[in-house]
Amino acid sequence: MSRSVRSATQSRTVYYDTANHDLAAHGVSLSCHIGGENAGWHLTLPSEPDAGLASHMSVSTDDDNLPDTLRDVVLAIVRDRPLVSVTPTRMTPRASTVDSKPRGEKLDRAHRTVGEQFEKLLRWDRAVRVDAPDAVHQMRVAIRTIRSLLQASPAAFGLSGDAWLLEELRELATVLGTARDAEVLAARHQRALDALPAKLVRGPVRTRLVDGAGGRYRSGLQASISMMRSARYFRLLDALDAVTTTGSSGVTAHGKRAAAKTIADGYKRLAKRVKAAAAAEPADRDAMLHRIRKSAKRLRYVAAANGAACVAETAKAVQTLLGDHQDSVVSRADLAELADAANAAGEDAFTYGLLYQQETDVAHDCEQALPAALRSLKKAVHKAV
Repeated sequence: MSRSVRSATQSRTVYYDTANHDLAAHGVSLSCHIGGENAGWHLTLPSEPDAGLASHMSVSTDDDNLPDTLRDVVLAIVRDRPLVSVTPTRMTPRASTVDSKPRGEKLDRAHRTVGEQFEKLLRWDRAVRVDAPDAVHQMRVAIRTIRSLLQASPAAFGLSGDAWLLEELRELATVLGTARDAEVLAARHQRALDALPAKLVRGPVRTRLVDGAGGRYRSGLQASISMMRSARYFRLLDALDAVTTTGSSGVTAHGKRAAAKTIADGYKRLAKRVKAAAAAEPADRDAMLHRIRKSAKRLRYVAAANGAACVAETAKAVQTLLGDHQDSVVSRADLAELADAANAAGEDAFTYGLLYQQETDVAHDCEQALPAALRSLKKAVHKAV
């Protein structure tokens, strides 16, 4: 955008995109209006109310430099590629991976799901940058779904089992996890305190628990956005572009057998972790249950992508149960740490102990319900494979 567009004497509109029309391919329009009532930069996005974003954004400026606020919204699409002026007639979205296949060919479920999840990742990327509600969580879900599917069948996507792409996805989810963990803690502490009678909430406990977690969320969010502006992140997105545009096609009998084997392998991994948890020392049990949750989550994503809805639903039940358990583990650690800080400051620590016991009861209830959930999952897997 080095060429000035402000010298024009008449009202006009200049459209911008990358040389490969990446914005248009994702249904995004970026333009600069010169002169007239709508002078300034205008960004039009696909309607995405669930992401908490407006479909149209505009910024009035006195020059032809794209405002950082608008560039950041589409940075996951543009990345470090320059924007150039384009004619509106050329701004036709490229055909999707699915639509560009020869007539009669269809992407298998796994490849189709990876493509869909990549589009979700890009959508929630935009939402994270403006701190929309639940955006960090939803972006992590998309990342983990993609990683689970690639990790379950790396050869089908042209990857090795220890591919750089898999590690980068894990690292991205970890960075986002700092903000997400704090967000969960803040909401969990808030609900717990709101449910207590006022006389049981003693001292500045709300400030320490809720406001403290909120501060960690904001710090984690900024760290996440910084990474999402890096060349490292852009190369990860480039790699996902390549994966989603070079998929296998056709759902053959062999493909169905491969899907069944992938589900069976995922369940075997989970079953081994269940057995290990049963034999673990009490001090290691929480960590072992968290590993089972990770296996259940991966099995859920793989099963859903391969059309095994019953397996996906029962795996989700296990994942949710152990998710509540893990949230209790993290909450108790936070409560214990902040209770020590409150004691050191001479504050009443009664409420911390009360909440700690409530979280202990939650964990116990989850563990009691786990065997039945695992039995249901086992039945669903045996029926599916």
